[in-house]
Formats: sequence, structure tokens, C-alpha cells
Amino acid sequence: MFKKFLTTTAIFVGSLSTAFASGSFYLGPALTYTDYQSHDLHYVGLNPGIQAGYGGWARDWLYFAAEVFATTGSITIGNDKDNASLKTDYNYGISFIPMINLDDVLFGYLRLGYIQTKFKSVSETKGAYQIGAGLEGNLTECWYLRGEYVYTPYTSVGSIGSVRSNQVTASLIYRFESLLG
Repeated sequence: MFKKFLTTTAIFVGSLSTAFASGSFYLGPALTYTDYQSHDLHYVGLNPGIQAGYGGWARDWLYFAAEVFATTGSITIGNDKDNASLKTDYNYGISFIPMINLDDVLFGYLRLGYIQTKFKSVSETKGAYQIGAGLEGNLTECWYLRGEYVYTPYTSVGSIGSVRSNQVTASLIYRFESLLG
């Protein structure tokens, strides 16, 4: 499943060669608040991570990026031991990000991606698709601040069953070339 998504993303990004001809790389740290829910289990944690990508403008107002990301294990926030079965060791993935220029300082974007997550107590790594939306604001010429919401439905995680993940991420992005050139 991941290979199909990766292949589709590569073909799509490759077809945008004019958009990426003047593109640039970016990377930065992220902190994700994650809320995992199953039928009778609930877990809330913080996941420190990193994002890196490459993108470029297709039009004056339309930007496309391909991004990879990874996070480390969850830092538990006020959950009891009964809910620890949804705790994660790590996750990583890839995303396609279309973004629009709202006013040369603020940009809105969608996140369409695929994530692999290692659930600690069931010792199982599960993949799932992601969808989300966010805003990115210009702090200086090359520094940007992001905030986003991402929803991830895992179909089956060991004996737990289906798991839903709601994530809110804040990240600081360094772009090797300003979004506005």
C-alpha cells in the first residue's frame, strides 16, 4: 500500500517539473499533540519530530511540495496505565502538500499523506492514510511557523481494532529560499 502511494506521489510530483524547476528545500522541528482513540481506549501524547521537503510554485498563488516526516516516541500527557496500549514508539511518513498564497504573509495548505506508526504495547507497525489542513505564516525571509490539524484512521491495530488519530502540530520551518522569492 505504501509503495503504491509513494509511486503515485512520485509520478505526480514528477509531472510538476515546471513547478519544481525553481523550487527549494525546507526543514524544521515539529511538536505534535496526538489523541489516539479506539472503542474503549484513549491515549494522549506529545511527539517531537522533524519535517523536510521540497516544493515550488506552479502559479503565483499555487504551491506544491513533497514532504517526509518522522517523530520519536510519545510523551504521555496525564493518562493512566490502562490507556498505555495506544502509546507509540515512533512514526514516519510522506505527504503531498498543495498550498495557496492567502496574502504574501499567510499561506493555507492541505496535507495528503501516508504514515507508518509503531504501537508500543502491541509491537505492531501499522500504516494509514492522512488528511489535514493548516496555515503557515512568514516570520522572516526564510523562517516560517506552521500550525495544522491531521486526521488518521488506522483500520486495525493488533487486538485493539480500529484506531483514530487526531493530531495538532506546531512546527518551525527553515526554507533555503523564501516562499516569495
